[in-house]
Amino acid sequence: AHEQPLISYLSMEFDLRRLAPDFQTPIYFLTADDDLICPADMIEEYYRKVSAPDKRILRIPDGAHTVFFDKPEVFCQGVRELLTKCQEAFEILQRLP
Repeated sequence: AHEQPLISYLSMEFDLRRLAPDFQTPIYFLTADDDLICPADMIEEYYRKVSAPDKRILRIPDGAHTVFFDKPEVFCQGVRELLTKCQEAFEILQRLP
């Protein structure tokens, strides 16, 4: 239900807000303040609506859509942080009945 044709995404028809907000898995967002393609405010709006066992958002200041090129150290640190949270959430979910 969360699948979009690749061509829709590439042609800028993809709209995150059209996705159902209920997830059975943890969900994490990494966004950048100056991203004009995927505006951080839009990501945060969707984040507030999401229901998930664990959810996190990391917003990189002064970064654009290509923050992984513009600020690779900050981006990689953010990915590491979110992956750590993902691992922690997975371990908690493993202990649930």
